Amino acid sequence: MASPKEVAKKKKAVPSVGHSAHAMRGEAPSLSVKMLELLVCPRSHGSLVYDETAQELTCKRSLLAYPVRDGVPILLESEARAIED
Repeated sequence: MASPKEVAKKKKAVPSVGHSAHAMRGEAPSLSVKMLELLVCPRSHGSLVYDETAQELTCKRSLLAYPVRDGVPILLESEARAIED
C-alpha cells in the first residue's frame, strides 16, 4: 500500500485559473453543460444561453447579457449589459 506522500506525488496538480491549460493556449475556457443547466438569470430566473464567442450568458426574458471571465459566470446585474430584443 502506498504511503500518503507517495499518493500525493502521483496526483496531478490542478492549474490555477490564471495558468489553466486554456489560458496557456490563448483560449477561453468553456462552461460545462451541467453548469449551464443549473444557472438561471438572477433577475428573471429565466434560462441562460451561452455565447462562447462573446463569452456571455444571455437571458431573453430579462434582456441582459452576463459576462463570463476565465470560465466563471459573473451573474451580477451591475456587471450585465442590456441587449436589444
